[in-house]
Amino acid sequence: MDAHLLCVGDLHLGRLPSRLPPDLDEFGLSPRALTPAAAWQAVVDYACASRVAAVLLAGDVVESEGDFYESYELLDSGVRRLLAADIQVMAVAGNHDVAVLPRLDDAIPGFQLLGRGGRWQEPVPVLHHGTIVARVLGWSFAEHRVETNPLAALPALAAGPPAIGLLHCDLDVRASPYAPVPRFQLEAAPLDAWMLGHIHKPDPLASMTRPIGYLGSVVGLDPTESGPHGPWQLHLEPGRIRAQQIPLAPLRWESLPVDVSGAAEATEL
Repeated sequence: MDAHLLCVGDLHLGRLPSRLPPDLDEFGLSPRALTPAAAWQAVVDYACASRVAAVLLAGDVVESEGDFYESYELLDSGVRRLLAADIQVMAVAGNHDVAVLPRLDDAIPGFQLLGRGGRWQEPVPVLHHGTIVARVLGWSFAEHRVETNPLAALPALAAGPPAIGLLHCDLDVRASPYAPVPRFQLEAAPLDAWMLGHIHKPDPLASMTRPIGYLGSVVGLDPTESGPHGPWQLHLEPGRIRAQQIPLAPLRWESLPVDVSGAAEATEL
């Protein structure tokens, strides 16, 4: 039975994209329509319309603890819509939302925070029409800075349906204070895919036979985060997992070359 999961990278609810043009209103656009909050609404709409089995959030869902009240309303309404559509919602806490997501976990029935307190838990089954189609294993930040490798405590995993790791970490940065993890250890772990948060540039997961890498930010938060952004859909097919980016971001940054060789002065440009 084919099933689909929707994986969401760094949302950073409460943050506004920087360096937006000041004249957006002249084009009928509002800065609020280009925010992570708008992207979250688009993610929920897409998940419900596509009837995915689960939505997985890879940390830094919220920008900071100061954004709790604004983010709570957005997450609460979105999670309730997903749960009402029989879609499971799982998350891990990143370094930005280490204090916020546990509070949301306590406040929102059905919201599942994996690896709470920096401890791996038993894999959580993903159900699709009553059948377990996947298992999700996750680890959450317990402090804003974690200098140890969380994979050192990765539990043994029994055989079963496809296993997907959900982790917020710093890949191949040995001295990082944000959960440093060597890629070779992810590749050696007996999981079928690793969906990672923390780095805002998405990896080319669609080209991988075994998806392991960063989902990227859901919205490019400044001009350096160029190219398509959005969640990734995992297609659970017989014998394989296939990743597909869903470019739902309401904002896209691009750098375009402009030939100024014929301009002698700045005013001519």
